Parts: sequence; structure tokens; C-alpha cells
Amino acid sequence: MKKTKISIIVTSFILLVSMMFTMVSCTTGKTPSTEDESEALVETTALSTHFVNTENVKLMAASPMMMNPKAATITQKITATVFPENATNKNVDWSVAWADAGKSENVSNYLTVTPDSDGSTSATVTCKGAFTGDIVITATTRQNGYKADCIVSFVGVPANINIVTDLTPASDGYHVAVGSTYTFGTELSNPFGEVGNAYKNLQVSVKGVGTIKVAGKEVSVSSGNVTWYDDNAKNISMNDIASEFVEAFIATDGTVTVNVLKSIESYYDTFSRIDGGRTQYYTDCFKEYVTDCYFEIVLTEPKSGVSTSFNVVIDPNAVTGVTVEYSEMFF
Repeated sequence: MKKTKISIIVTSFILLVSMMFTMVSCTTGKTPSTEDESEALVETTALSTHFVNTENVKLMAASPMMMNPKAATITQKITATVFPENATNKNVDWSVAWADAGKSENVSNYLTVTPDSDGSTSATVTCKGAFTGDIVITATTRQNGYKADCIVSFVGVPANINIVTDLTPASDGYHVAVGSTYTFGTELSNPFGEVGNAYKNLQVSVKGVGTIKVAGKEVSVSSGNVTWYDDNAKNISMNDIASEFVEAFIATDGTVTVNVLKSIESYYDTFSRIDGGRTQYYTDCFKEYVTDCYFEIVLTEPKSGVSTSFNVVIDPNAVTGVTVEYSEMFF
């Protein structure tokens, strides 16, 4: 099935947002007054969608999309606002139809609109499958018959990012070893098995979680004795120094590479030799864990805002390989 775009059309503007299908009003009646031109803002995961008020009726998306894996559908709320605000009869009727009136397929097989109650200005839009062509949602006021349209099209926005790996995670994440490199595959999906090519450029970032205590530290070169200076001790968030320990990259095929650079216990800010070189001095040197520390690898599809993450824990006892005593045997 051909992949098209989920778009919002307000007169000549097309707004692409991070939803499987999105709603917007079409201007009807007179030109809005200056007071009515204020924008209504809907926050999404990564982007914002702007809707322009009209004098008679406006439509707006009222919530982010919700996926129902069992029913293989995606739903989103839509709201109609009837003007003026003090109108005595704000009841509306909802309908859906193909933009192409000559299309014979049953539009309800792909998209339905269910009002919260009879005449309600809010309704649930349910997308049941991938479709080609545009579908028009219409809200019609019961008094005077004013209309506002929402044009819906399908682009295959992902609903999930799945991690593919042979590694087995522990309860707190994947245990990794210093100096090792790990790879993770990714797969984007939605209930319809139709993810558009425009939504396959993932981004990756590393977030440190937890807190460590650091302080000044002196080490005698000759004896190995250690002196701590707790008067300058302080706590450091792992997120502020995450790049010191773990880095992550993503290839065009969606493969994520995670490099483990060094242990948390080896951290210090600066190093110098004092006392004629007989003493090594470390500033902000790791002393102890304040909380459990790990790293969150965050994957995001920027156009839709869909994201997922997995945790890696630097473990000095993590397995790094295996060998056998003999490479071959003879009997």
C-alpha cells in the first residue's frame, strides 16, 4: 500500500506533527477578529502544532495519539469549539468521508469518529489501518449548520522503537565492561506494519543517571599512601560527566554502537604532581557512590517524537569473552 503523509491543512499551510493523524480547523464564515486570532497550542512529544481560531467553529487535537496493540488501532481525541463562546447551543455532529467522493471503499474501515456523547464537541478519532487518499472529518453545528473540516492522511508514523540484541539484560540493564564495544539493532513499528521512509532516521544520546561523591586526593609515589581532602568534597551528577564513560553512535541502518570508555571509579577532573613529584594530586576524584549509577541510551525518531531507551551498567565483573583450552581435538 502506498505510503502518504499525515498532514494538517489550514488554508494553504501544511503542518507535519508527531501524530499518526492530526486535526485542524478550516475557516468558515467571516474573517476572524483580532481577538480570535490568538493561537491554541497543543504540546506533542517533540514538536508543537498551532491551530488558528475561526469565528464560527474550530477543530483541534486534544491529546497525543494512543495505540491499542490488541485492536491494532491508533486513537486520538479531537475537539470542536463553537463560536461565540456564549453560544446557547454548542451541539455538533461528527462525520467522516473520503475527500475523493468517487472512492468506493467504506471509509469506516479505515477511520471512525465517535463523539463522547450525543452532540458532544469532543470525540475520539480511530485509525484502523493504512490508507491512500485523504479522509475528511467534519464537525457541523446543529444550529445554523456551520462546518469545520479536518483533513487526515496516512504517512506511517512509527508508534514504537524496538531494540534487537542477543545480549541478555539484568534487572537494572545490560552489564557492560570497560574497553568493550556493544551493538544493538533497532526496528520501528506501528500497528499497521507501515512505517514511512521519512521516519527512519533515528537519533541517539547518552544520559547519565545517579550521583557520585568526589574530593581532593593525594597519593604518595613511594609508599602508595592515600590522603583525602573531605573539606572540598562534593556531589556530581552522572549526567554532567556521562561522556567520560559511555559514548553511543547510530549508523544509517539503525545499528547503535555503544563504547564503554572507562570505569566510574577511575574518574577525576585534573591531575598534577606536587612536592617535587613525590606526590600525585587529583582534584574532584571519585570517592564513593551516593546513589546507584548507570547510563540510559535514548533513541528518538525526531519527526514523530517517538522514543525508547535502554540502560547500560558498567560492571567490573562483566563477561568480556570466552575461550576453550584446545581449538581442536582428535580421538
